[in-house]
Amino acid sequence: MGIIYVSHRLEEVLSVSDRVTVLRDGTTVGTRLASESTTADIINLMLGRDASHVFRKSSDARESVVLKVTDVATATGLSGVSFDLRAGEILGVFGLLGSGRTELARALFGADPIRSGSIEMQGGADGRRTPYRIARSGIGLVPEERSAQGLFSQLSIIDNMSSGRPWLYSRFGFIRSSRRRELVEEMSRRVRLKAASLGQTVSTLSGGNQQKVVLGRWMLGGSRILILDDPTVGVDIGAKEEIYRLISELTADGTAVLLLSSELPEVIGLSDRVMVMFRGCVRTIFDRHSATEEALLRAAHGEAA
Repeated sequence: MGIIYVSHRLEEVLSVSDRVTVLRDGTTVGTRLASESTTADIINLMLGRDASHVFRKSSDARESVVLKVTDVATATGLSGVSFDLRAGEILGVFGLLGSGRTELARALFGADPIRSGSIEMQGGADGRRTPYRIARSGIGLVPEERSAQGLFSQLSIIDNMSSGRPWLYSRFGFIRSSRRRELVEEMSRRVRLKAASLGQTVSTLSGGNQQKVVLGRWMLGGSRILILDDPTVGVDIGAKEEIYRLISELTADGTAVLLLSSELPEVIGLSDRVMVMFRGCVRTIFDRHSATEEALLRAAHGEAA
């Protein structure tokens, strides 16, 4: 029996395949013997260029603290979580399954209430914490479950991308259709969305383009803080590079990014600092130079740094 095996997991593809064929933009760009190829070879074919510069190397972190979290506890398992986030900084959050990463994202966005502790933005404590109020204050969330929690799968691109901040294109409760289309068209160009039209249903897009729609939703009108929960899961290497480019553009403009990721190369390559979580608590925070794969994995398993 012959098998065609389709996957984004390159190590897996190379381990089970005899030959590997790479497609880019609907065209075959190369076929290689798996036994004579490395993941770097395949990535270079997928991108059409050397992949060594996928991650940014410079930092845009500034001194001003835009988010301060102090001893936050929730009914979902967070306990005594404390950290701060600076303008233009990428703070990576790493942890194993059950460490509390996604619970932290939901608590910060107001989807889950906090039982104790405080969450302050730029020195002023938030009052009633609801997702609507938090979105109005300039925080956006790209959730872990893109299809289930991040998209209205049967609605169009324009409906999805414009759904986060309707006040940008409405007045006295009425939608200004031309203004809404103008904003979404501009953002679609910025995120390099590949689609037949803005009326296309988002469920028909690739995973990478669906994620660009979710990102574009919170980039409309600008965000002071973006919470990204595993933003590149289920997307190919080309889309990953585009997402990394957008993150770098945002931090250059002063946006602070909380990057929750299960991929060690991603969290190490992008972050200014890396916070490791273990059983709902902050185990330790590494600076960029001390955040090695071994150190992060040891901390994620609860071992001393």
